[in-house]
Order: sequence, then structure tokens, then C-alpha cells
Amino acid sequence: MEARGSFFAGIRQVESSIGAHAFKLPIFYRDASSTTAFFAARAGRVARHLPHPSLRLATFAPGVAVVAVTVFEYRDCDIGP
Repeated sequence: MEARGSFFAGIRQVESSIGAHAFKLPIFYRDASSTTAFFAARAGRVARHLPHPSLRLATFAPGVAVVAVTVFEYRDCDIGP
């Protein structure tokens, strides 16, 4: 399916599924908002929570990392509100 008359015009979507859940890819987000908060945190404590040892922590000052928390509100998208 192809969206017409919109930002997504010309982008083809394909049907996909995970288990019993069917959806289209790429997912079109037509109406959404987000906000992000950044916090300074002790680099050692943050590093202990990285999910894989190959990931490396970036710091902006010696011993200080940034933790970002982002929340999204999807009001109109292909996978529901």
C-alpha cells in the first residue's frame, strides 16, 4: 500500500507479522509527540547497566555520563494509538 498526498507519498509498505500480530513496515507515524529529559549520572553506575559488554559508555566529563529518558505519545500510526 502506498500513502498518497502526504509526507509518506511514494513510500511502499509491506505486510509483516510477529506471532499473531500483523502490521506494515515501515510504520507510519502520522500524529505523535515526544519529550526527552537528560540527567547527569555517575559513569560507573551507568556502565553496570549496559546490556552487553561490547557497548562502551560515552562520558561528557570525567566520571560523568548522560542518561536520557524519552517518552512518546502516538495518536495516529499504523499500529494503533
